[in-house]
Amino acid sequence: MRIRDLIADYYSNFRMRVSSGAVTSGWHKIEIGIITGCTISVILFSLAMNILTNQESGGGILDLLQPGEGGASNSCIQEGEVQEEVRAAVEEERSCRMVAMRQQGAWTRWENTIERKVTWAELWKAEPHQIKFLIQAVYDVLPSPSNLHTWAKVETPACPLCCKHGTLEHILSCCTKALGEGRYQWRHDQVLKVIAEAMSAGVEWAKWSRPSKHAIAFIRGGEHPKPSAKTSAGILASARDWQLLVDLERQGQATEFPQPPTSTLRPDIVLLSESTKQAVLLELTVPWEDCLEEAFERKLAKYEGLVSSCQQAGWRARCLPIEVGCGGFAARSLSRAFSFLGIEGARRIRAILSTTEAAERASRWLWLKRGEPWGQSS
Repeated sequence: MRIRDLIADYYSNFRMRVSSGAVTSGWHKIEIGIITGCTISVILFSLAMNILTNQESGGGILDLLQPGEGGASNSCIQEGEVQEEVRAAVEEERSCRMVAMRQQGAWTRWENTIERKVTWAELWKAEPHQIKFLIQAVYDVLPSPSNLHTWAKVETPACPLCCKHGTLEHILSCCTKALGEGRYQWRHDQVLKVIAEAMSAGVEWAKWSRPSKHAIAFIRGGEHPKPSAKTSAGILASARDWQLLVDLERQGQATEFPQPPTSTLRPDIVLLSESTKQAVLLELTVPWEDCLEEAFERKLAKYEGLVSSCQQAGWRARCLPIEVGCGGFAARSLSRAFSFLGIEGARRIRAILSTTEAAERASRWLWLKRGEPWGQSS
């Protein structure tokens, strides 16, 4: 039996009724459309979208579904093309809707962030409240005072701490009282710990790793040598005596140079190599996602004088500002910093994922405690 006959038989005697309060209608036969919750609605929707997209391009669904000379393999390729076309059409429609929304579509303007993909395995392992917070924060539909006022749930949109306009951005990154109480500093330190752990592992890996021997590539007569892929070992591979200094108050560790320049600035992380006279300064910022580029430029200008002083003292110094959005989306500067140090491949992916999760967890905690006193117990 053909697929079309199966679908027609499935809907041949499909009946439904509607309930509203204490009133329930009689049973009615479905003549047109697909009801919510239908088990094959997703498949039918994909097929319908494919028909529409192929009609616009002058083709038809039969052109893609009928097997050609390639047999089964060609059919698999055509099936993949159908899925790609449907995904592209749905994604384009979704993006157009989001761009038109000023608040819920703000994430479309996060051009400097690393794309974050949440797999089904991560969704399965994650707690429901974690996924709920992530989605609602991205689309800015959390019950902030501003949103509650817009939804006519409260009379005033005031922040519970400072009485200013309580948007989600204000609560997570702009409240002066939350800043004075150390809430944002606490989140900053949570993210900094994870980054420092990843860099500490990178330093240890660089100390014990040995440069790989280059094998001789033999070339047959008449053939041209193939260009080899260029891999960068990173700056950590240039010395064995790297020191990692992290500015975390609770650890009592200050980021000071062996010969400190005349400056009161203290970067969050300093990597030093006495033997090679190299210094890498890393400064972390956890801003609102819309302000990632602004934070990068501000920190780069702030530490320009310190880098110059280190260079005048004989150090080969470089400043690497890194940003992780308070919503759990890292800027590309974080990936560039890991690559510069030599933390590549799976190690870099894990480090970035752990960093974004730390920022998301800390922001979720700040959100839950937004109206409560902040202290050591928090």
